[in-house]
Amino acid sequence: MVTIGQVSSYNQTYNPPTAVDSTDRYCTSFWPLWGFDGPLFIQYSFVMIRSFKMRWFLGLAVVLAPFSQAADPVEFISVFPSEDQVPALQVPALQGANWGNGRRLFLSPETGCVKCHSIPDSSARRDDATNLGDIPKTIAVFHPEFSGDSIPLKQEQVQDLMAYLMKPPPSMPLSGPIAAPSLRTASQVAEVLSGSKPLPETLRRMRVVLVAGPKDHGPSEHDYPAWLMQWGQLLTAAESLDVEVAWEFPVDQQLATADVLVFFQKGSWDPIRARAMDRYFGRGGGAIYLHWAVNGSDRVEDFSKRIGLASWGGKIKYRHGPLELKITDTAHPIMRNVPTLDLLDESYWLLTGDTKRIGLLATSQEDGLATPQLWTYEPGQGRVFVSIPGHYSWTFDDPIFRTVILRAMAWTAREPIDRFNELVPLGARMKP
Repeated sequence: MVTIGQVSSYNQTYNPPTAVDSTDRYCTSFWPLWGFDGPLFIQYSFVMIRSFKMRWFLGLAVVLAPFSQAADPVEFISVFPSEDQVPALQVPALQGANWGNGRRLFLSPETGCVKCHSIPDSSARRDDATNLGDIPKTIAVFHPEFSGDSIPLKQEQVQDLMAYLMKPPPSMPLSGPIAAPSLRTASQVAEVLSGSKPLPETLRRMRVVLVAGPKDHGPSEHDYPAWLMQWGQLLTAAESLDVEVAWEFPVDQQLATADVLVFFQKGSWDPIRARAMDRYFGRGGGAIYLHWAVNGSDRVEDFSKRIGLASWGGKIKYRHGPLELKITDTAHPIMRNVPTLDLLDESYWLLTGDTKRIGLLATSQEDGLATPQLWTYEPGQGRVFVSIPGHYSWTFDDPIFRTVILRAMAWTAREPIDRFNELVPLGARMKP
């Protein structure tokens, strides 16, 4: 049972409007809610207290929200503002809220939301202006009857929960002159995910660090900051996963505690970072390098010893456009059920490193040659996965590409390969 704000007992010194039913069993009182600094939850939210002869209380939090169906009205009191009040309402700022945390909170056994409420349909979510207009017309009632205990939510939890209920799943922003590729179908995605094995009842707690840097290309290209925000929220929706972020390179504490580092930035390599990554791989850490993160500039040869193959900007070849990635190792768990992977993205070739030392997963035809585009590598006790595709923002919302990356996270951490399957469709570019 969820209470936004906490009511511990009936306050006899406060005499709110009260309704008693004909059986004299239920006493319903309306209380203002003072748990959140925002008019949505202060002016138009109430807590109902149901008093039983057994002298215990069941708190029912009633929250005005546009995602709900209208509940049975209470005849003797109106909680709706007049029409002239609507424009003055301010929707609580959700910019700092985390959609993934909200989803995890909604599904958690501690709150029990999902036991009485269905998972919101993302297609029904609308912009804040539309939500604002609907607030006076609908209410949501959080009252699981299976519990008599109140679980007060912190302010940030309320924000996260409302972000999940009011906002669409995180996805990369799309803009620029190039049209995005066609959507995947649900059947295509289901085929790739088929054969997934059940996960253990208890998952090991993992720590992932997302490493980004300044954006260095045009619209919908190399959008490292947007990826940090969107994938940060996506990953926090996963069970037993702690997500941290880093700018340019992880700090020492992150290197000491992370299970997986995911780099999406313009790569930069030097002796200090080399020593840090050697220690990290020496303890069995996993790392993923996406697109331009493979850049090592004039230290490219040394960098390639840690990730298999690396690039030197200005000395490689590249091509933007349709890519047809041929899967070269269909037996590898990362590539299970993945057909030829068609993307609209960018390929690199003429990379530095020894191709005999990598675990080649997929190639593209460039200059008449099969060039590595996806591969694995195992430096010391560590594991590395590299994807050259990742130039355009839409690629990260491609559900099949996303499946590959999420499996790579599990593989580099030596976790069940299907651990993150539930994240594949969230905000993905797919149709029924």
